[in-house]
This record gives sequence, C-alpha cells and structure tokens, in this order.
Amino acid sequence: MSTISYDRIIDNLKDGVSGVYFIYGDENYFIDSIIDVVKEKYRSNVSIFFGDDCDVREVLNNVYQQSIFNDFSVVLIRNIEGSRFINDKKNEDYIRSYVTNYRANAIVLLVCGGNIKKDSNLLKLFDGTFIYNSRKMSGQSVKVFIRDYCRKNGVDVTNDIVDRLYNCYDNNLVLITDIIDRNDFNAVSYFKDFNLFEVISYVSALRKQKLINIVNSINKQNKNDLFPLLTLLFNFFLKLLAYLNSYDKGSYQVFCHNAATLYKNADILKILDIISYSDCSLKGIESNIFDYGHVFKYLIGFIVSRG
Repeated sequence: MSTISYDRIIDNLKDGVSGVYFIYGDENYFIDSIIDVVKEKYRSNVSIFFGDDCDVREVLNNVYQQSIFNDFSVVLIRNIEGSRFINDKKNEDYIRSYVTNYRANAIVLLVCGGNIKKDSNLLKLFDGTFIYNSRKMSGQSVKVFIRDYCRKNGVDVTNDIVDRLYNCYDNNLVLITDIIDRNDFNAVSYFKDFNLFEVISYVSALRKQKLINIVNSINKQNKNDLFPLLTLLFNFFLKLLAYLNSYDKGSYQVFCHNAATLYKNADILKILDIISYSDCSLKGIESNIFDYGHVFKYLIGFIVSRG
C-alpha cells in the first residue's frame, strides 16, 4: 500500500482526476485545505455527506448511476469512521470490489478523522486508491512548511520571523497560516505563559487547566493583548454558534465540529454577552471595573466552568 503527497492530491483534485480518494490523519489543516479546494473548485457540483448519518452503500452506488447521465460529479463523505457500513466486516467484499473496479467518471473523497495503524484492515480495503495521510508536523518540518507557504503566497519572511512563528505557535498550522495570510507579523508577540492564539486554541478544546494556568500568570505586559483577544474570542464563539444552528455543517472547519461537543447554545450566548460586557468594562463604559486582569479572569473563569 502506498500513499500520495499533499501536493499530488491537490493537483489531482484540481485537474479532475477521477477515482476514490481516502484521506485520514491527525493534522486538520491539510484535511480542511483539501476539502476547501474541492468545494471551491466544484462548488454546486459537490454532494456532501457525513458517514454517521448517511447510507454509505447507497451513496457509492449513486455515484455510478449519476455518472451515466452526468459528465462529471464529486462526492464527499466526511467522518467516514462513524459509518456503520464501513465498520461492518460483512461489507468488506463490496468495498474491495467497488474500489478495485472503479470506473465512474467521478471523484469520491472519503475523509476519516484521526490516525489509522499501517496494518489496519480499513487501509487494506482502500489499497489501490489515492490515499493521503495528514500527519502532524514537528520540529524543523514546521519551519520548512512556513517558508514554503510564504514562498507560494508571495510573502517575504526572515529567519527571525520563521523562528518566532514556530516558537509561538509550535505546530498549529491553522494559526500560523492565519498570521501569514494577514501578513501581520507584528502580532507574533509571545510571553512565557500566554499568547493570543494559544488562548483560542485552549478555549476551542476546553483545556481547562491550561486556561487556569494562563489566568494565574497574566501580568501588566499582557494588557495590550486583551482587546484583540476579546475580538478573537467573540469571532470564535460567533462562528461556533452559527455552526450549531446550521444545516450545512460541512461548510465549517474541523475545529467547529470538535468544539460543538463542548459548548451548548445557551453557554455560547452567555459567553458572547460576557465578552461584550468585558469589552465595555475595559473601555470604562457602563462599568467601574478598569482592572484588565479582573476582566480577563472573569471571562475565562466562566468559560472554564462550562462542561
């Protein structure tokens, strides 16, 4: 069994190379990027399903039926690991025959969250398809990624900025690419225990102890970070609220799927109110609380109390 590179899978999808694509791994950035390319390239011609709430066999059969009448189609099935059909050993012969004899004029993109062992029977079933393993990066490979991403996007970057991005955000590619896309390298200021996007990362995963440690370590040098942090938090929870109330959940990034299991609608609405109150407090509007540390602790304390 062999896998293909990220660049190759992107080129294949952009060029409309028909076939079955099986994507898995623990790096959400690359998975989200691949899904975004498909949705952007094929737009209304993409049919999106979720493995835990669709009949996978019916969807796969429809690919062949539709390809008879349509010139080309694209089918995306996310969260395939949650499909009873995929996990049922009785269906292995069907899957194996389907991918081995695939002749449809269509792209079938199957996305499986998380890592899979190399000797997994699931990988063996999709042997011969386009398989991509989205792996977490570490160490020097993150710096190589930063330089390559900047080069591809026409952004000049010094070794110092590369080091600061890595030291600040480690291997969080979503946050790194967001900074680069905004070309806002002045925002890459970090402290020993606290930085803006680190807080957002911990909030999205509700890592309570990490948030408590940050609250306890806040000091005066963090004062100027609180206004942009409130903006980031407000946008995060606003997007999460939209996700929870959307019928088209496939259009949102993976972090929304994960965070949605941790926060309820009522919690999010209350948090948004507290963020608005915190912003006013810091500006001295309708409040006598001018202590930024107190405001921050109040806000994070309420978030930590969720779940």
